[in-house]
This record gives sequence, structure tokens and C-alpha cells, in this order.
Amino acid sequence: AGVGLASAFAQAWSIDHPNEYIGLIPCAEGGSAISEWQPGSVLMRHALSEARFAQETSEIIGILWHQGESDCNHDLYQVYQSQLKNVIAHVRKELDLPHVLFIIVGLDHLTHAEGFSRTLTQHAEINHILQTMPQQVPDTYFVTSKGLTMNPDGIHFNAQSLRRFGLRYY
Repeated sequence: AGVGLASAFAQAWSIDHPNEYIGLIPCAEGGSAISEWQPGSVLMRHALSEARFAQETSEIIGILWHQGESDCNHDLYQVYQSQLKNVIAHVRKELDLPHVLFIIVGLDHLTHAEGFSRTLTQHAEINHILQTMPQQVPDTYFVTSKGLTMNPDGIHFNAQSLRRFGLRYY
């Protein structure tokens, strides 16, 4: 789409906090499974390294979590909940931020998906786990992706939906 949800999120935050600065720490890895984010993994070590560097001069107040599509097959949903809880607990412990907000996005946009996303046959199970995480883990919040439009590839959101998505995260 050529745009990301981060700019819409940052712009909305900046309007509400005109005397403060916002910094975003991009650590996403497209197509990654939750197993690739477990403690000790390359992705987790990299994310924690970037976050610790930011903590030298800044305060981390939240984490935007958009992951799960790669776990929508092969019964991976059966371990997804425990692995996501493990990720949240590990990040909070390692950064000494026991109450940092985790804003988790759902996969409800896949209900009527086309293209590649049609192969993600267990998206409803993963989405249910994501949706119920706030009832199980304190300081987590769920953001729906319902009503957002995918590009024809069935993998990525279109530009307008990415902007709307960023506002939903906020």
C-alpha cells in the first residue's frame, strides 16, 4: 500500500499530546509465527535490544502487537494462547515494565478474505484468542480489524484501511 498504520497512530497521538514527542520502535517481521517471538529467539532479542536502546532516553508506554496470521493453520492455535502470554510476560519482565500496555489487533478481517488469506483456515480460532486476551492478561487491549479492506493480494491492507487501522490502535 505504500503507507503504514504507524503514521496515522503517531499523528493522532501527537494531536492529543501537543507538548510531547512520540517515537515508534519498529520491530515487525512480516510472516513471522508466534514461535519465532519466544524468549531467546532472534526476533525477541532484536526487539528487546531496540526497546532498551529507546529506554535510555525515552519512556515506553505501549506495545502495538499485530501478529497471528502465520499461526492460522496446522492446529498452531492450540499453543498460540500460551505462547502469546509468554511473549507478553517476557517483554514486561525484561524491560522492567510490568504494566506496559499491549494493544493487540484481531484477525477478524480474514472472515471474508480473498487471495492468500483464504488459506488461513484457522483464523477464527486465533482471533478468539486475541479477542479474549484482555480478560486473561492485565493491561492488554483488543482492537478489531473488522471492516478493513485488503489489497487484492489478500495479505496486505489497502492505504485507506491502514490509516483507519492506525487510528483504531490509538
